[in-house]
Amino acid sequence: MLESYKIKAVEHIELVPLKERVRALKEAFYNPYLLSANKVYIDLLSDSGTPALSNRQQASLLEPDESFSFQNSYYEFVKAVESIFGFSYVYPIHQGRMGEHILFKIKVKKGDYIPSNTHYATTKANIEHWGAKAVDFVIEEAYHPEVFHPFKGNIDIDRVSSFVREREKIPLAFLTITNNTCGDQPVSLENIRQYKQTLSKRNIPLYYDACRFAENAYFIKQREKKYSEYSIEQIVKKMFSCADGCILSAKKDGLSHIGGFFATRSAKLANEFENLILLMEGYHTHGGLTGRDLKIITIGLSETLSEKYLEFRTGQIQYLWKKLNDAGIPLYSPAGGNAVFVDVSKFLPHLRGEEYPTVALADELYRKGGVRAGGFQSEALQLLRLSIPRRVYTNSHIDYVAEVLKEVYEHRENITGLEIVYRPPYLEHYTARFKKR
Repeated sequence: MLESYKIKAVEHIELVPLKERVRALKEAFYNPYLLSANKVYIDLLSDSGTPALSNRQQASLLEPDESFSFQNSYYEFVKAVESIFGFSYVYPIHQGRMGEHILFKIKVKKGDYIPSNTHYATTKANIEHWGAKAVDFVIEEAYHPEVFHPFKGNIDIDRVSSFVREREKIPLAFLTITNNTCGDQPVSLENIRQYKQTLSKRNIPLYYDACRFAENAYFIKQREKKYSEYSIEQIVKKMFSCADGCILSAKKDGLSHIGGFFATRSAKLANEFENLILLMEGYHTHGGLTGRDLKIITIGLSETLSEKYLEFRTGQIQYLWKKLNDAGIPLYSPAGGNAVFVDVSKFLPHLRGEEYPTVALADELYRKGGVRAGGFQSEALQLLRLSIPRRVYTNSHIDYVAEVLKEVYEHRENITGLEIVYRPPYLEHYTARFKKR
C-alpha cells in the first residue's frame, strides 16, 4: 500500500505524556468528543471535515470573488453538481444536518414515518424533532459483525415493502450510502433499484444521505460484477438516477472542511427550500459558505471520483483492518470505506451495555497511545469506530494505531466501565459526561 499522494505541507503532532493524557480524559469527563485536539496524537474520531486539501484546492483559494450573491464560484459549483448527480435544483448549505433540518421541516409532520436502511444519528434526531418516526430496515446480516456480506448496507426489500403497503403517512423515504451506522457498509445498485421500484408504487420520493457516495460507488465496482467495467462516474450517475434528491455533506466525499448541498428534481420543493434557506442559512447561492468554500468543494467532488484515490482510500482502511484481524481483535466484517469498526461486545465481554463499554474502550485507547476514536452503541451493536481522515495519515501512522490497539487488547480485562452523569436531550454521544465506576 503506497500513498497516492506526496506531502507539500506538514503539521507537527506530539504525543503528550501519560500523566497529561490521564488528566485530559478526566477534564473531558471521559468523553473523547470533549478532548482538546491539541492533546490528541492520532485523531480517528471522525472523517467529517478532516481531509487534507490537495494542491489544486489550495491553489484555488484566491480565484473566487466573495460577492454576496451569484458569485462566480456558485455557477461552477452548481454546474459540477448537476454534471455528477443529475439534479435540476441545487442549494449550497454549510453542513449536511442543516439540509436535513430544512427538508424535514418542509416535508415531515407529527405521526409520519420515514423508512431507511439505517438513519444516521443526526438524520434520526432531525426527523424525531418534528414528531415523526425514523424506521430502519437494514438487512439482518448488518447486525452480525462476524458475518461477511458484500453489501451489508442494503435495505431489506421484503420488510420495507410490507411496511410501505401498511402505512399511509410516509412523505418521503431515505437511504444512507454508505451505511455509516452499521459498519460503513455499501448499498448495491440492484438493491437501490428495487427500493426505488417499491417506493414508486406508492409515489413516495426517495432521498439519499449521500455523504460517502463515491466510496459506495467504488464498492459497487469492486463487488457487483455487472458494473466491474464501469467508471466511477458512470456508477454514480446510475445510483443517483434512482433518487428524487439528496443531502450531501461535502465534509466527507467532497474533500472539504465545511459545506455541502441539498439537491432535488422537484421545482415545488426547491422553491420551499429556497425560502427557508434564506431565513436560516443565508442567501441561497452561498448557503452560509464563502466563495472559497464552494471552489474547494467543486474541486473536491472531481478528485473524489478518481479511481486511484478511492483505491488507496479504501485500501488504507483494509490495511488497518487486516492488521487488527491478524492480531485476533474482533472486528466488523468486511472493512468499510471510511473506518475500521471494532466489535466491542466481544472485545470487552465483561462489561454490560449500561457501563458504556464503547466509550470505555475509546478512553483506554487514548490513555494508552493518544489515539482518539468514537463509536456507536445501541441494543443491536456496540462498535468502536476508527475513522481515518482522507489524505492525512501515512501507513506508518496506521501501523502505530494497530500496535496501540493490540496492547489494549492484551490487557482488556483491566478496562472498567463508566457511569453517565449528564445526558443531553439530543445526540447524546457528542456531549454526554461520564465518571469512572
